[in-house]
Amino acid sequence: MIKKWINLIAFKLGLSRHERTYGTLNLIKFNPVFHLYPGTIIYCHGGFGKLYHVPDIIKELVTNGYNISYIAYNDDPDVVEPNILNDIDDIRVALHVSDSPIYLMGVSRGAYVALQSATILQNQKINKIIDIVGPVKESWKEDVDPKTREELSRLFPYFYTIPFPFEKLDKIANIPILAVYGKMDNVVPLVQGRAIHDSFIIKDLTYFESNSGHGCLTDDPNVLKYILNFLRSNNGYMA
Repeated sequence: MIKKWINLIAFKLGLSRHERTYGTLNLIKFNPVFHLYPGTIIYCHGGFGKLYHVPDIIKELVTNGYNISYIAYNDDPDVVEPNILNDIDDIRVALHVSDSPIYLMGVSRGAYVALQSATILQNQKINKIIDIVGPVKESWKEDVDPKTREELSRLFPYFYTIPFPFEKLDKIANIPILAVYGKMDNVVPLVQGRAIHDSFIIKDLTYFESNSGHGCLTDDPNVLKYILNFLRSNNGYMA
């Protein structure tokens, strides 16, 4: 507990944060004072994330002793999404983490990036994937209500031209995945998460339905508990 408090204080003082540019990649790296658990979490934000905005979930993960690398990719909606996928490969080189556990974690659009990246980087060592309310199936374009669909197509027009990772889940069937979806989500409807659950493709799937909406990561405290349990379980740690 003392070590976690020290990690939290160091985070709030900005001592854990290191920024760098690697090629075209904007990278924020967070190193806790006490590394309580092995591996590096590569965090892919949702929506229009920016370099100066750090989600609360990163504070919680660093406090719990995890290394975090935060990809702050370009927030221009005209950028072609597949370009972001290259960042995952670059970050491994930038952090020199090719031989340590790698966990991909994405929220909303970032979950799409994490899953899609994993299906592409099959020859790379991806130990776990955390999918928080990610659009994974082509039907997402029709699952949302018309008003939401119109707004999303304006903000993220490339989502109507890119492939979705659902059809390639068999390529990552052996990677443990935590999938969390909100029962009240009107941006990425619950049927997207249930498609993963009902497919039985992922051999080691932890699936959780939150009673909240698209913001379940911040609105539902149980989500953090599920994330920590999931990360620790495969390393001999059980929360």
